[in-house]
Amino acid sequence: MKNTDEKLQESIEQGKFDPANLDNQAYRIVFDAIKKEPETQLHPHFSDRIINSIIKTAEQRAYKRDFIWLGAGIFVLMSVAIFTMLLTGFKLNSGAFKFIGNYGGLLVFAIFLIGLFQWIERKVLPHKSTV
Repeated sequence: MKNTDEKLQESIEQGKFDPANLDNQAYRIVFDAIKKEPETQLHPHFSDRIINSIIKTAEQRAYKRDFIWLGAGIFVLMSVAIFTMLLTGFKLNSGAFKFIGNYGGLLVFAIFLIGLFQWIERKVLPHKSTV
């Protein structure tokens, strides 16, 4: 048994309806709209955005993982150094660096020269990273 909506839809599909009736016109407009496929279109760069977000997330994870490994490496290095100092009876002294006191001007010049080379390198080489 069909209800009135189904009967009205069948009559509209067969072209047997009263165009003067407002209900029939409204149903015809609704049924015509339902028959059409919705027009959905993705943004042209949608897939690029998804891929970029995946890459960015992977880079952030790798960045965090690298810092964890760096921290673990520094911790192990310091632990082994302290353990070795305790076992060997190491005593800290500055005897190996007493010669620098006689060459203070040379040390200042070397620091200035290294800074100058760093400044020239930043001006000459491009700033953009390829990674």
